[in-house]
Amino acid sequence: MTPVSAAPATAPGPTTCSFILNYASGSSAPLAGDTVELDALGRWLTDQADAEVVVRAHADGTGSTRHNFELSEKRGAWIVKRLARAGVAEGRMTAQAFGEYVPLEGLGRDDDRNRRTVVLVRGVSACPAPEDAR
Repeated sequence: MTPVSAAPATAPGPTTCSFILNYASGSSAPLAGDTVELDALGRWLTDQADAEVVVRAHADGTGSTRHNFELSEKRGAWIVKRLARAGVAEGRMTAQAFGEYVPLEGLGRDDDRNRRTVVLVRGVSACPAPEDAR
């Protein structure tokens, strides 16, 4: 899992943190290393009572449009379930599926880097450094 944006610990007011998880083709579960980091993020989130979690799931263009949308739905649901298992209340989480329709800027739909889920954590005072979330 890759932290995309993080505010300094001294940032005033609430901020949003972004994390990207990657997938093998056709899989609804993230790569093994990303799963370990997701579990750490879940533990950190249990102490962030005011945080809102938005899970934005994507797929590449391999397969049919319907398959890719359903796969992104499964990816989002998998992340929500995993975070809930870590103790994050499901009512604090929303999953959104985009299928192949929102490729990363500058990439074609078939690029494997589009197999991703972006986890946005909103309303925290600071984003965890990777070692802090463990």
